[in-house]
Amino acid sequence: MNWGFLGAALARAVSAAAGTKYPELPELSRNSALTYAEEGRGGRIFYSREGKQFSMYFEFGGPSTVALIWIPNKSEWVAQTGLPLLQRDAVLHFIARQVIADKTSTRQNRYEISDDCITIFD
Repeated sequence: MNWGFLGAALARAVSAAAGTKYPELPELSRNSALTYAEEGRGGRIFYSREGKQFSMYFEFGGPSTVALIWIPNKSEWVAQTGLPLLQRDAVLHFIARQVIADKTSTRQNRYEISDDCITIFD
């Protein structure tokens, strides 16, 4: 059993029940950029904003999973990204939405964020 996905599902259910929304950072769409380096069945995604940059490894998935993007967990976030932990959720949602816009044909895919992975589904 993958507790990461179970934990993420539970967190989403609790947030939905409480009416909590993920923080939005309007400047993300204006000041952030993603670039991609594909290498066979995977590659790297580079996120940059205002002089800060970090990369994440990704793998293409199977029939219902388009891609898995490996992300820094909360304890590694600041050291690996140089960004405040309070911005983590907003940055990860921006990354997931932008990857879907940039790399999928329908741009209607859904995604889930766990502690160490963004999963983009078909």
